[in-house]
Amino acid sequence: MGRKPAELKTPTDSIQLCALLGNPGRRYAKTRHNAAWLLADIVWGPGLTWRDKFHGTVGEIEACTLLRPMTMMNESGRAVRAAVDFFKLDSSRVVVVYDDVETPLGTLQLAYSTGHRGHNGCRSVLQHLGNRPLWQLRIGIGRPAAVVPVAQWVLSPFTEYEYAVVESSCRSASAAVWQVLKQPKQGSLT
Repeated sequence: MGRKPAELKTPTDSIQLCALLGNPGRRYAKTRHNAAWLLADIVWGPGLTWRDKFHGTVGEIEACTLLRPMTMMNESGRAVRAAVDFFKLDSSRVVVVYDDVETPLGTLQLAYSTGHRGHNGCRSVLQHLGNRPLWQLRIGIGRPAAVVPVAQWVLSPFTEYEYAVVESSCRSASAAVWQVLKQPKQGSLT
């Protein structure tokens, strides 16, 4: 059982690993579950060189490694654990970026936590890292209507409106995302 968030001492050391959770393949490219990959494309652009490593692809920006696991979302922890072990990182130097139905559409929130809020990718990462607290950058995709199951919702493409809102929020938060990597601080980025 993890510690309650109030009991966690929030670290401020720079982030050394930024894990961008998503699902590989064309089928998932524009889905809500790949919001983290959209953020990466916006913040670091198409010019970033990615190479295969750690069950995924990695890119380097300044003193931070970006990791896009190429496992399916529910197995993201394998890739993150491989990178953490290779670099001998404490979990406090890791940020996991993912879509979140509990966060309002277009809102980006940063928290230091052991909770996963029902997100299976984050759950996998936490399990593989021994349920130690880590930084989580949640990209709000909002909740589906009551008749739509959450699994179907996250694996469906954004509507044009939703995509525009999330894209705009990611662009607006671009500088804040860079700052998060240098000195993370809990709160909303948008």
